[in-house]
Formats: sequence, C-alpha cells, structure tokens
Amino acid sequence: MYAPEAGGPPVPPLMRLFNLLSDPKEDTDIKDANPWVQSVTDRILNEFNATIQRYPHVPPNAPDPYLPPKK
Repeated sequence: MYAPEAGGPPVPPLMRLFNLLSDPKEDTDIKDANPWVQSVTDRILNEFNATIQRYPHVPPNAPDPYLPPKK
C-alpha cells in the first residue's frame, strides 16, 4: 500500500477483523476485542510464506504445461 498523496514511504496494511455472519457489511472491526486472532493469523501467514519459498508460484505467462526449474 502506498500513500502518494502523503509523499512518504509505503504504509504497511492494517489488520482488520470482521464477523461476516453478524456483520456482513464489515462495519465493525472486532480485532481489538479478539487479540488472540493476531497470533493465529501470523502463524498461518508465516507457514504459507515458508511454503511458497519451497514451492514458488508459477510465473505469469509461463508455458502450459509448466515445468519448474531443477534445483
């Protein structure tokens, strides 16, 4: 995320948490009332990032079928 109107460096995205069953319009951020969620989502995101380091995504416009480079 970048704030060009501020002329500053990119701003990291803020985590927001919504209960889509009771608040489908995403009006009320419930992150502060549920601080435990941050550690769970951080763990899931770290595991995902480790996975894509080991198994990189297929590059855009790659031929089909895609053959990854040999290590």
